[in-house]
Amino acid sequence: MVTPDANVAVPKMLPTAGLLVSALISGFYWLPLRHLQDFGFQRVVAAVIIVVLTALPLLPPLLRRRSRTDWYDLARIGVLVGGAYALYSVSLVLTDVARAVLLFYLAPVWTTVLEVVVLRRPLTKQRLAAIVLGLGGLVALLVPGADSSAAGGSINIGDVLALAAGVLWSFGLLIVFRRKDLRTREQLAAQAGGAMVVALLALPLGWAESHPLALAAIIAALPWFLIMAFLLTLPMWGLSLWASRYIPPARASIIFMMEVCIGIASAAILSGYPLHWNEYLGTALVLSAAGLELIRAKA
Repeated sequence: MVTPDANVAVPKMLPTAGLLVSALISGFYWLPLRHLQDFGFQRVVAAVIIVVLTALPLLPPLLRRRSRTDWYDLARIGVLVGGAYALYSVSLVLTDVARAVLLFYLAPVWTTVLEVVVLRRPLTKQRLAAIVLGLGGLVALLVPGADSSAAGGSINIGDVLALAAGVLWSFGLLIVFRRKDLRTREQLAAQAGGAMVVALLALPLGWAESHPLALAAIIAALPWFLIMAFLLTLPMWGLSLWASRYIPPARASIIFMMEVCIGIASAAILSGYPLHWNEYLGTALVLSAAGLELIRAKA
């Protein structure tokens, strides 16, 4: 049975705009997340608290009775999409911002393969060009530059989590796109539930550095947690999931690659991270890849 919101006519460029706004939020997400360390919160603990705060108000739609198939797909959306956001949030505080963003945005490779294999969509020249440009940008960004902390070095747990998040997100987008008959609020509730569970499972990664906090520090940090949860995380989750219901997974992941540019540029400007020739080249290639998809969306 098709639900009401699956029948709503949506202007062609609106989902693309939603993804771009979500990418903008995501690109700056690392900044207030790391600012919470100033209050004494361990990095992983702060990320987990934000995920849980965001998720709790979104869970009630999961209480509805539904078919076994619906439960199965909602569970997959929760584990894959919600889990991806949780792992990505944690990765941002366990490795360099640039590394986390770049490793996550290998996602277009996985989504394109899934579209061709599962959805039987043709691999068009324009799509292939966008993929090549996007991956070329990522490769350029990973080329060691002078004193570039985003390139080289050994793989750490944050890198692994960012890469895993990209894989999970790619598979999750496919299910979101195929199950448009499920209401957006139901998919969002599933995403929230999965994000909360996975975030709590990742909490032990921060136990070694955690320490008791004074009540005054907790009260002082509370406004930041509320801002992160309801003014940043909630819109980012909601917009990206809603838009992904109307945009094929590969296109959605390529458009969302705009976060690569935003994340690296914001790190350079606001944290003193120096940009080198490879970052400039990579950013230009990623922007070109996203531009091809924007042109395709207008066509």
